[in-house]
Amino acid sequence: MATSRCSARSLSRPRTSPHAAIISSRVCPITTWWERPTTPRGSVASTSRSNQKTASSSLSQSDVLELLNWFEHHRIDVWLNGGWGVDALLGHQTREHEDLDITISAADRAAYTATMEAARFRTYRVDNDFNWVLVDPRGRHVDVHLVDFSETLVTATGVRTYGPAGLPFEVGSLQGTGTIGGKPVKCETAEFQVRGHTSYTPDETDYRDVLALCRAFDIEVPPVFEALGFHR
Repeated sequence: MATSRCSARSLSRPRTSPHAAIISSRVCPITTWWERPTTPRGSVASTSRSNQKTASSSLSQSDVLELLNWFEHHRIDVWLNGGWGVDALLGHQTREHEDLDITISAADRAAYTATMEAARFRTYRVDNDFNWVLVDPRGRHVDVHLVDFSETLVTATGVRTYGPAGLPFEVGSLQGTGTIGGKPVKCETAEFQVRGHTSYTPDETDYRDVLALCRAFDIEVPPVFEALGFHR
């Protein structure tokens, strides 16, 4: 069984902005990613976790490192998710990726916007108030998701999530750590990545990502993949 890089290092714990309100909890009728109804990939009802294709060219590891160093230089904390988040957990690149999926604190929204504008990124697609895609002149796409660490909410099923000024990430889901080209990065945990892939109708690429994580971290393959005809 692989030791989960997702929880071994306390430094990966999300850092609350000093300007954030005191954390509180209240019941809220929201759902986490995996509690939402399953919808076909690319349908109007699909969430951003459907990993919709946004580019025709791939985003290389050197591109990712350049972007991560750019964020680091401007003191913007990022957590990787999506395909590069999977590869970060695994410690090596397993396939090509068409974009870079990241999560940032809602408190860093203005700084992120200014930083990306300075790097000549423009809006490519807006999914909702907390999730949008930018593209630069080189065709590199960055899919950003906001998380609000200032408050915690509780779903109808008792799951604690961050919110409300961000997407409903489960509390603790961003405590993952991994590496991209040897560079330590923060990311979603393997467990959250696997559950997140069950919130929409997965395809073969999704299954390969999930299977790789399940094998590396000794996680049970979700039944939805078996039901769709995917097998170990």
